[in-house]
Amino acid sequence: RVPGLKAIFDFSESFLPVGVFQRLVCLCVIYSGRDKNSQQPLLDKTTSTISFGNQGRIHLCENDEKIYVTFESAQNAWNHLQILLAMMRKLKTGVVSLRWNLELKVDGDYVAYDKVRQKKMKPWFQTIEAAQLKSSSVPNLDISSYLERLCVK
Repeated sequence: RVPGLKAIFDFSESFLPVGVFQRLVCLCVIYSGRDKNSQQPLLDKTTSTISFGNQGRIHLCENDEKIYVTFESAQNAWNHLQILLAMMRKLKTGVVSLRWNLELKVDGDYVAYDKVRQKKMKPWFQTIEAAQLKSSSVPNLDISSYLERLCVK
């Protein structure tokens, strides 16, 4: 058990194609490598721990048509989630049948991403506010241009 905010990419209504988890991990490792403060990733067949420099680490685990994510840094969890979503959208362009439901852990239960966003549920929405305050001193992250330069097939 790793402490932190938790999310699940749930593919159980369709299926999680072979290699999608590994491609997501690769994209995270490449992104991590852009920050000189990132620690070396810990990689295994179905689990990984990836450092985003001083912004904290994320843990990914593939199990039963789901990808479980733990964000160690609550303060940066929302930004890291947006990065993962951008990566998943990029992967979706290469895999026609890639469909998932995203759920975030709130008060011990998993709640649909759209509901969390719509109702501004804590602790997730708290991290958005903290990220917005912090972002005034940090250059904008352009994940789109970064992902466009990657060749994901």
